[in-house]
Amino acid sequence: MQREKYAVNIIGAIARRTLRVEVFQRIARRARENHLDERAEKIIIRFRNMFLLSLLRKGMSRWRENTFKLTVRTLEVTKMNYANTLSANANHLD
Repeated sequence: MQREKYAVNIIGAIARRTLRVEVFQRIARRARENHLDERAEKIIIRFRNMFLLSLLRKGMSRWRENTFKLTVRTLEVTKMNYANTLSANANHLD
């Protein structure tokens, strides 16, 4: 009889603990969803403000210019390396 009572108490304790964990997880999940929703709203508002102030267009133009300059610079370095390789090979063959 005593063992049965002990077993029932153990099962009840495990069930209560599981229930507490599930409730805590639900609360944490909902808090996380709220946080993500609020963060998403802030990001959308910032994006809208940037769009209205033409910051996106200006930033995109600046990005295009910088990318073009970087590409040209990379191409020049590649050409220079190629020329150096050709001259080194020519010197090596002589």
